[in-house]
Amino acid sequence: MGTEPGVVIVGGGQAGLEAAAGLRTQGYEGTVTLICEEPHAPYQRPPLSKDFLNGKQEVDRVFLRALAYYEKQRIDLILDERVTEINAGAKLVHLAGGGTVPYAHLILAVGARNRLLPAPGAENVLYLRSIDEAVTLKQRLAEARQGVAVIGGGFIGLEVAAAARIAGKPVTVIEAAPRLMARAVSPVLSNFFLDLHRAQGTEVLLNTVAIEVRPDAVMLENGRRIAADLVVAGIGVLPNVELARAAGLEVNDGIMVDEYMRTIDPAIFAIGDCADHPNVFAGGRARLESVQNAVDQARCVARVIMGQPEPYCDVP
Repeated sequence: MGTEPGVVIVGGGQAGLEAAAGLRTQGYEGTVTLICEEPHAPYQRPPLSKDFLNGKQEVDRVFLRALAYYEKQRIDLILDERVTEINAGAKLVHLAGGGTVPYAHLILAVGARNRLLPAPGAENVLYLRSIDEAVTLKQRLAEARQGVAVIGGGFIGLEVAAAARIAGKPVTVIEAAPRLMARAVSPVLSNFFLDLHRAQGTEVLLNTVAIEVRPDAVMLENGRRIAADLVVAGIGVLPNVELARAAGLEVNDGIMVDEYMRTIDPAIFAIGDCADHPNVFAGGRARLESVQNAVDQARCVARVIMGQPEPYCDVP
């Protein structure tokens, strides 16, 4: 790593990589350090619940760049390492493995984590966000015999349900809300996908709450038992704000930033799934979980660091 403080990016998802790549594309000559908590180089998450789970894509095809890219672009890639503390006064990040990394600019692209199912037996539940979780789920899906229960009728839940039906498994989707994907799409689209999944043979239960997960079944609030030897929960995510909060930054639904993705500390930015930002289309503040949002916000920060600031106001 270079000796002069440069840009340190915490988080090896789409936002983190795009920030590093954007800086080099725009001519940034200082050091760029990308710290990834997972042992894997940055990869795409969307294919994990689609082609990879369906067996149409191998795991090595989900990586965003070959390892040679990072060397060529002079991006110091630190894998399997966690930032435990931000010392904003000294402009240092502390690593779990020991040591510190200095920064002139710090970009928090720390993303979000799965919301865990609050029910007895939840230790038997699988989730899908990381590449390791996807590999485990794919293996367990092949082994499932009694049935697959999917708790949560959002994007992830429905994609897992579709993959399970393609694999020929009996599938039940359990959704507590009165319609599918209620947080993200209109009632017309909810009804369209409800009909589509039912037509494929998936049982979809709305206004239904899972209260217990057993090794061979899911118990519902209405007393019904759903046979399943594989249970997957897709009930949303929680933004990773703990590091920012401990550093004295403002947090709400995410890490609070202005229209340039800056926190209250002008040397620290937050982008992607973890960023609570002003959004003209939302009519207030918003935290968006999407690839395009991550890419656009990363490019915004790169422009700010390069002295060419433009407010983030892209269409979500």
